[in-house]
Amino acid sequence: MKYKPLWTGFLKSAYEFPDRPAVYVAGHTISYDQLRHKALRYAATIQKHAPGCAPPLTAVYAYRTPTAFKGVLGSLLSGHGYVPLNRTFPLERTRNMLQLSGCRSMIVADQLMRRISTFVEKKTKSPRQSKKNNLFIAFLRKTRSA
Repeated sequence: MKYKPLWTGFLKSAYEFPDRPAVYVAGHTISYDQLRHKALRYAATIQKHAPGCAPPLTAVYAYRTPTAFKGVLGSLLSGHGYVPLNRTFPLERTRNMLQLSGCRSMIVADQLMRRISTFVEKKTKSPRQSKKNNLFIAFLRKTRSA
């Protein structure tokens, strides 16, 4: 049996039904075409900025927002796996999850940026990292293991 990547079904639907709703979240409807377009931009940004020596994982710190769906798809489309981070976990637990996973890049929803800023280092903004695109790629600061 030949296996296909998880995102192939999504892309097939996006090409066949571009104007249909793909996601309704936080009061916003996102069409397949819109979601595909944003996820591909996220994927390109991840590929451009993620350190090559790091494990191919991107953390997604966004809860039931358009950023969460775009982030998961963007991670997968970039060739990365993703590590979902829970906003209700204590920050120390989140930090440990990031360290143990080896993630060197992450996508963070705007509303969670302040909470996680104590242990991420923001790279210089580029158009793909603007508030309009709701994408933030962070590279984790090296921290001492406990």
